Amino acid sequence: MPRLDVYQNSDLKFQVQVKDEPFWIGRGSDCLVSLTDPLVSHRHAHLAPSAEGWEIRNEGRNGTRLNDKPLGGTARLNFGDRIYIGPYAIVFVSSFSEPLRGDPGGPTETPGRTGGR
Repeated sequence: MPRLDVYQNSDLKFQVQVKDEPFWIGRGSDCLVSLTDPLVSHRHAHLAPSAEGWEIRNEGRNGTRLNDKPLGGTARLNFGDRIYIGPYAIVFVSSFSEPLRGDPGGPTETPGRTGGR
């Protein structure tokens, strides 16, 4: 089963073990992954299993980036992919992977902010 490693300012904040069912990332109380930054929408991104693996769909007003590219709609997720929402870097990993050491990287430009991450 996959896991999400959630980083903020290069620090691992928490990890979420993902069940084989759809879920939300956002500020809302109904989100499996709850992020508190004001740049994060109530329901910012939707992740769901598919026949090919996992998919992510952007629903946020301030945008979502996948591997440093804007996510305009739905895209397939692969282990090691990085999801950027506001100041957060979320790494989609196998549950058997170790958390990244050091900086997980970040978008070169965070929508709605100046000066990068």
